[in-house]
Amino acid sequence: MAAVCIIPGPIDIALFRKSIQFAFRVHEAQRTKLHLDREGAMQEFLPPDTTSYGFEEFDISSNPDPLKSTIEKVLADFSRPMQLTEVPLHADILFRLSHNLHIWYTKFHHIANDGFGLSNVTDTVAEAYNTLLNKNTLPDFQSYAYTDFVAEDLAYAASDQFTKDEVYWRQKFQTLPEPLPFTARKTRMKGDIHHTERYTLSVKREVYNSMVNRCQATGVTPAQFILACMFAYLNRLQAEKT
Repeated sequence: MAAVCIIPGPIDIALFRKSIQFAFRVHEAQRTKLHLDREGAMQEFLPPDTTSYGFEEFDISSNPDPLKSTIEKVLADFSRPMQLTEVPLHADILFRLSHNLHIWYTKFHHIANDGFGLSNVTDTVAEAYNTLLNKNTLPDFQSYAYTDFVAEDLAYAASDQFTKDEVYWRQKFQTLPEPLPFTARKTRMKGDIHHTERYTLSVKREVYNSMVNRCQATGVTPAQFILACMFAYLNRLQAEKT
């Protein structure tokens, strides 16, 4: 997966690099890598103080059409398979199109992060950059280890609360709810496994621009906005039935 962030106005690239490094320390997903052993692929996390993390800078301001060149480079990079072992499953590239325009391109493997996690990373980078730009000291970062989550999950599975929750959900879903309207076609596989349909929707530029403006005004990302739209859509479908 990948995303691009258009940054209008001049930026301090040295501070931006430090902000990327700060997010690298804070978010363990950014430091995830795989290695192969006799048992197969094993997951590892690089130490927070690791400095080799795949950040690159390209100054293409002298190109006759820097925006077109950036798009071509992004698409070419995104089409290449990521190296899956021994390196972090993410990378960042900052393109300098002019003194007043930069594009931040970030990519990651979906086994390490997702769209919602990406929004957390970009928020961290933005907060760190603004803090450094105002000549303030970065706060002590709080990193949430994935292994802590695993331990918490295992403890819950062995708790009395898990047993109570299991009884509740088994009673609540004695009869399974109907599948969502876009998963109605069954596959040829055995059992009641439903195949998810895929639809491609085209959004007019003025509608997209309006969405981006609303996102900027409310402090959310376009991905979060689209998720909210999907949630509202599914709730309206349910309301029509009831």
